[in-house]
Amino acid sequence: MLNTTLLLVFVGAASCGGVIIGDPSHVVYLHNTSDGAVLVYEVSGTDRVFDARVAAGATKEVGWLISRTSPRKRTVEAFDEAGVLVFCQSYSYDELEGIAWRIEIVSGQNACGSLTRQDSRPMVAHHHQ
Repeated sequence: MLNTTLLLVFVGAASCGGVIIGDPSHVVYLHNTSDGAVLVYEVSGTDRVFDARVAAGATKEVGWLISRTSPRKRTVEAFDEAGVLVFCQSYSYDELEGIAWRIEIVSGQNACGSLTRQDSRPMVAHHHQ
């Protein structure tokens, strides 16, 4: 019964564009350079996934499934605890590789345009804590 359930979860995730067996996993280091804690989200396409709460000055390791062949960039959004966007930046696989998979969250760096509040875009799933 357990094996059947796990198989159904993997098949369901694969059919929804989620985890596929064989997808490469990479450790991404989220380093918060700001003075306060931030809530970090990974955005890929229309999916927005909570990655971690990162304390001021701390670094948190998270696992991302990302492939070199994926044309889609990953966007990292960081919000302060009041829900205000303090950081937003998009990265391709090659860009992440070039920065050794270490993302420096710098308060005030917003390359994503007009998104300013955490509730401006719905969260679809929880990822890591």
